[in-house]
Amino acid sequence: SVNFSLYEFFSPNFLDFVTGLLDRYKIPPTLIEVEITETTSQTNQFMSIQIIKRLKDKGVRVLMDDFGIGYSGIDNLRKIPFDGIKVDKSFTDSLIEDEKTRAIIKLIVELGHMNDIEVIIEGVDSQDQVDILKKMKMDTIQGFYYSRPIPFDQYEAFLKDNPYERKGGKMS
Repeated sequence: SVNFSLYEFFSPNFLDFVTGLLDRYKIPPTLIEVEITETTSQTNQFMSIQIIKRLKDKGVRVLMDDFGIGYSGIDNLRKIPFDGIKVDKSFTDSLIEDEKTRAIIKLIVELGHMNDIEVIIEGVDSQDQVDILKKMKMDTIQGFYYSRPIPFDQYEAFLKDNPYERKGGKMS
């Protein structure tokens, strides 16, 4: 996954830049996810939709990052062809003690699933959070609970030996 700023996403050569890197390094597009914030997608919705469609046509997945802290979030699920949404860490922080937060997250998961959009939650730090999110049928759970950032040379060993990897599937 690669995050792009509003400035980068709307630069005239953005699509050429991304496709050029894929070609240059012979990266299968299906291995790349472009992340943009909800605010970026709303700045110029028509242009956003066109750029996202072109990325998807090339096989690149597009995710909305920081979902839930911008504006018009639910409407974005209907209008903009995102492959996934990443629920902002601010929701995870109050997940255990706040019933309203849990209800909102559950609704986001249901809305995502109704629209065939993967739902990813950021910032998960504890087993209690994981247990709650699994009951909500969260697609992907991301956070320090599974791993802190690690240097590249340790990454391959982590993938082989981590206790969270499911056979034939994603970490959850």
